[in-house]
Amino acid sequence: MLDPARGGSFSLRPRDPFFTVSRRYVDRTAVLETDFTTDRGSVRLLDLMPIDDGGRSLRPMREVLRAVEGMDGTVEIEVRLDVQPGDPSTYAAVAAALTAVAIVASLIPAWRARRVDPVRALKAE
Repeated sequence: MLDPARGGSFSLRPRDPFFTVSRRYVDRTAVLETDFTTDRGSVRLLDLMPIDDGGRSLRPMREVLRAVEGMDGTVEIEVRLDVQPGDPSTYAAVAAALTAVAIVASLIPAWRARRVDPVRALKAE
């Protein structure tokens, strides 16, 4: 993501070599789902670029939202960040992107955990 020549790049991928990658857009949206499957599990990466509700064109400050969701097993995610020196807007955008990734990475497991009945989980052990 970003412009490698002027703004650097930002990528998320499994650390282990992955066996399959599949991409698709969520029905009638601009949300791109990328599924990575390794021998130890699978994760889903969601990418989207929101637009203004009023239908106006994007302003100069554009956002790309990314979320990683664990689907099965355990998959270590590698985050690669290459920021070009001297571009303060890129530093700010990358800081915001990493903050968003950290928040989403914390909220998804918490959201899933709240749906689990602790008594059933302990009995299953």
